[in-house]
Amino acid sequence: MIEQNRQALRDYYATAWKKHHDQLPLTDLERQIVEVIAEHPEYHAFIEQPEQFSDKTFYLHLGLHLGLREQLNTNRPDGILTVFKTLSEKIGVHDAEHAMMEILEATLWEAQNNKEMPDEKKYLERLKKIIAVSSTTHSRIPLK
Repeated sequence: MIEQNRQALRDYYATAWKKHHDQLPLTDLERQIVEVIAEHPEYHAFIEQPEQFSDKTFYLHLGLHLGLREQLNTNRPDGILTVFKTLSEKIGVHDAEHAMMEILEATLWEAQNNKEMPDEKKYLERLKKIIAVSSTTHSRIPLK
């Protein structure tokens, strides 16, 4: 079942990208997917020929971008938008997303591993630490 869901996700991304290139109308979600894919030219060949690259796991990376952007659009957890704006000013928008995605991924993994809901308060605290340790370049952010 999981593999079928992964394949459906890959197909959806590939379809959105193809519709974009064919200049066909896009749904709001397809538009968001296309924006993220456009920012990652290193994945374009994989998305344009998904049948040859179905084992690639970069779709998770793209999905984390989408998930983080949804959090930013809703400012949930409360205060995440402020963290993002501050961090973006320090290291740039895309690097800020990547730094925050590392924390999001770790938080989701931890919750899944513990079979519980993600702890939004802990997640936001971890995100705020990024600002303190960030410099002009992105490096590994401590999760503790």
